[in-house]
Amino acid sequence: MTAAAGPDTGALSAVPLPDAGQAGEALRMRHLIYGQLRSRAVCAMAELGLADLLAAEGPLTADTLAGRTGAHPESLARLLRALAAFGVLEADGGEPARYALTPLGATLRSDAPGSALPTALLALAATGPAWQRLPEVVRDGRPAYGAAHGRDFFAHLDEDPWLRTVFDRSQETGLALELRGVLDALDLTGTRVVVDVGGGDGALLAGLLSARPRLRGVLVDRPAALPAARARFAAAGLGERCEAVEGDFFGTLPSGGDLYVLRHILHDWDDDACVRLLRSCRAAMAPGARLALVDHMTDPADGPERAEWGALMDLYMMTLFGGGRERGRAETEALLRRAGFTVTAVTRLPGGSAVVEARPAAAGEGALDAVLHWMSGYLGNPHPELGRPGAVCPFVEPALRAGTVRTRVVTGVAPARAREELRALVGEIADDLETAEWAHSNRTLHTVVAVLPELPRPLWPLLDEVQAELKARLARRGMMLGQFHPDCPEPAARNPRFRVSRSPLPLLAIRRMALHDVLFLHRDPALFAEYRRRFGDRYARGTAVDPLFRQVYEEAAQAMSEGSGAR
Repeated sequence: MTAAAGPDTGALSAVPLPDAGQAGEALRMRHLIYGQLRSRAVCAMAELGLADLLAAEGPLTADTLAGRTGAHPESLARLLRALAAFGVLEADGGEPARYALTPLGATLRSDAPGSALPTALLALAATGPAWQRLPEVVRDGRPAYGAAHGRDFFAHLDEDPWLRTVFDRSQETGLALELRGVLDALDLTGTRVVVDVGGGDGALLAGLLSARPRLRGVLVDRPAALPAARARFAAAGLGERCEAVEGDFFGTLPSGGDLYVLRHILHDWDDDACVRLLRSCRAAMAPGARLALVDHMTDPADGPERAEWGALMDLYMMTLFGGGRERGRAETEALLRRAGFTVTAVTRLPGGSAVVEARPAAAGEGALDAVLHWMSGYLGNPHPELGRPGAVCPFVEPALRAGTVRTRVVTGVAPARAREELRALVGEIADDLETAEWAHSNRTLHTVVAVLPELPRPLWPLLDEVQAELKARLARRGMMLGQFHPDCPEPAARNPRFRVSRSPLPLLAIRRMALHDVLFLHRDPALFAEYRRRFGDRYARGTAVDPLFRQVYEEAAQAMSEGSGAR
């Protein structure tokens, strides 16, 4: 007779047993892991419309609710028991149990102030599938929304009217939680016109104008958002005080506003895109106009509840948008400084957001900070659009490190004499380059930069014209003149579609001619002759030179030789 097999005590004893503290933490971790099921249960309740049914007819049994919704009775009963355990519903203890809404569950009613219903529907249909791909996002550094839906978030909104409605409703109900705080934070004394940039269906602007009868408003957004905004303004009786216009907030925005507002816009974009957007606002703002940002803002010192909410929203943005993120106060203020603003007030709101007010910086105020940040960040970093590895300008980072970048802020350029004054400025900074005492002997690192923060946008093309007029004169002195501004059309040498010289503020820069400048001087025989006089021996000796430089040099030399022979 064979003895029955008993428990494998050897294998059991090999399992490490936690002490009480470790066991508690292990259970807490499981609650975090299973938290997704809480979310799915609430979203299922939202999709089935249970909150509205219970508000209208409740308390109701599982069978009655199954009949109303077409759900499987037993499965729905289990969902209801779970929702009661989560505090969303309450059961009366009868047999069968009848379920009613708790105050928490009532926030899923479609007519509840600050309703969470559209947010739940949005999570179920659109954002939730992207959240599921968080491991891919972390591995690849790319948002997951496109992979989940075959198109990016805003394209999806434009193409799906139902989803656009749900999104707009989610924004509106979220606004209901913030609007009183926004109104309390903003001093609208003397404000006549508010421009809501990226204002969606107009909920924020309608709220501001309804609370302040003397205000007028302009909403700027994508074409798909405008019909809902116009309908809202008409229904609120604001049609004569408010208009909705199509616009690209990275381009030209309506001028004439006293207050420009961006609510939950910046967190969709990376830092560089945010700065471009903010500069578009600044370019549209008249003297005395202000900017107000309403966005989530969390910092480590804000306490665990705000920190947790900020972390959740940051992961949300990371899964949806390339570069999208939540920012703390220091990061937000840094973006504003780069864009030419000075922060004047920060008001924290109860739900985790903040209102940040700013004004355009005075002439020169913050201009050098913005330009130096651009130089060390954009110019000193690689960009795939260049068509080559390495920084946009290989001299910027070593020049900044060596302390050989001389900067000046130039104000007071008279529009009527702008061309003459800019030409004279080029002469001054060229002389400065030649006569200054430099801290480093490497002449290729010597650079002089003149920043023109007050130069109005219509005059920016003059920088391109002056550069074209004077580059030959400077080349004969062994110098390269560069012009930079937010609209600069100058293309990259290897990728003509990439506008390589776009800067935060208008500026002119002069440096010594360098080996790679063959890429900019080879088309003009006079300019190429100046380059060849200085660097021809490098090519003649067979010194190691970038193959592209050698190809361009040899083609230019051949063209010059043929041109001379033809004459």
